[in-house]
Amino acid sequence: MVPAPLRRPSHSLSVVDFGADPNGGPDAREAFSKAIMAASISGRPLWVPPGHFRLDGHVQVDRVEIAGAGPWYSVLQGDGVGLYGRDAPNPSQGVDIHDLAIIGQVNERDDHKPLAGIGGALGGGSRIRNIFIQHVKVGVWLDGPFDGLVVRRLRVLDTTADGLNLHRGISNVIVEESFFRNNGDDGIASWAETLANHDIIIRHNTVVAPILANGVAIYGGHDIAVSDNLIADTLTEGGGLHLGNRFDAVPLSGKISLKGNMVVRGGSIDPRWHFGIGAVWLFAMDAPINAQIDLESTTLVDSSQEAVLLFGRRIDGLVVNGLRVDRAGGSLMTLRADGSATFSGVDAAGVQDPAVLTCGAFVLDWKGSNRGFNRSSAHGC
Repeated sequence: MVPAPLRRPSHSLSVVDFGADPNGGPDAREAFSKAIMAASISGRPLWVPPGHFRLDGHVQVDRVEIAGAGPWYSVLQGDGVGLYGRDAPNPSQGVDIHDLAIIGQVNERDDHKPLAGIGGALGGGSRIRNIFIQHVKVGVWLDGPFDGLVVRRLRVLDTTADGLNLHRGISNVIVEESFFRNNGDDGIASWAETLANHDIIIRHNTVVAPILANGVAIYGGHDIAVSDNLIADTLTEGGGLHLGNRFDAVPLSGKISLKGNMVVRGGSIDPRWHFGIGAVWLFAMDAPINAQIDLESTTLVDSSQEAVLLFGRRIDGLVVNGLRVDRAGGSLMTLRADGSATFSGVDAAGVQDPAVLTCGAFVLDWKGSNRGFNRSSAHGC
């Protein structure tokens, strides 16, 4: 059921009045740029009425509200279409983009081209909400440093790379109530390359069928919460929930909370390593992991390989409290690292025996009630 188109905001300017063709005619970038500047200077919303507007490239946004009639009606499309904030260290501020669609023409992944639907740096209380994004390289790729953003009710489909990536020195961001499907890399990623991301909240999202990598991935950073998300059908080189000191990220520290998430048919076989990736997995590749990592009230259903994988250098600080595992193609957990962790409230059914496989010197501290599996470990992964 498609809702009726939204009404034009009062006192708004319209992109049509600046020459943008709603019938998908000539490239409307110049018209959009003039309209955005006028709306920003006047402090008035910019209205994108029902129609298909051709944008063969990016348009820069700053201190402006861009309002559409709804994703079914107000559509930005073209070769290289995108709305971009200014680059850090002078990020755009106070941007509000809502109720429209961005549909590109990307059919192969080229990591040297900026082909995101929404990109650049958007801080200072910016908001991205109720946007449909399809056929771009990355739905939302933001480069920090910047602070202060809310992303809500996105639908990001059919991208050649990530659904959403918060890259480098980004803080105080909420990503919520969004849907990601058929993304060529991670569905949702926080990547703290060289500068730590922190105070990130990722909650109430759905990620389905990320083709390469993970449903939700946290690459370094500190004080990050991932809660009440549903992730399903990971395909290769990744799992459902992933924490990693990888890709030159600032190592994980502070409190990392994974709470109330469900992973269905998570995990995969990695074709390079020739072993399984867990539905939940930690990878201490570049540096040991030593952070307060709370994995709480987590449900893993029909995991493709082992349910939990700890891999790489030493891993310490993991506390598991409430883990339900319903069937797995491998063991309950595989420990390909040294370190220590505490487990309590683990309820498992349909996992392979032995339930715990270890390759190194890993100490498991079992507490409280745990049932449905043999807690003794077997060496040999």
